[in-house]
Amino acid sequence: MIKLRQDTTPDQLRYILVEIRTMLYAHPKVLDDPAKVRFVEFGEYSLNLEVFAYVDVTDWNEFQQVAEDLNLRIMDVVKHAGSGIAKPAHTIHVERGDRKDDEQARKAEDQVSDWRRNNAMYIPSFPQAKIEELRASLDYPPVGSPGAAARP
Repeated sequence: MIKLRQDTTPDQLRYILVEIRTMLYAHPKVLDDPAKVRFVEFGEYSLNLEVFAYVDVTDWNEFQQVAEDLNLRIMDVVKHAGSGIAKPAHTIHVERGDRKDDEQARKAEDQVSDWRRNNAMYIPSFPQAKIEELRASLDYPPVGSPGAAARP
């Protein structure tokens, strides 16, 4: 369960859903069926996403490594969308003003607009051909890790 801040816009949420799905389909250690990410509910202080995927490993330590990699990549997607993880707190909003992440939010919303124009907003699901194209296209272990593929 990923709990996003309630001020996440619908287009930021669309961006996050598509990008996490893309990452799951592209990850070489994640089985694409039934990899899924769904906006499941409005929480008391958050917008809740459920992520479900099978990791194609049998060793517990390797599973934890892949799970950690997935979680870090999800954090990157949320950050690039200009959103954040919700914190259970009471907040008084007087004025929205210029937030530090407004530029990132605008970029995410622009990306969703581009996907709409090009009929490439894969919500509620990705076409099978796109899943095949993405399969195992991510670098794992990620760049900078021991065992990562050498880069030119």
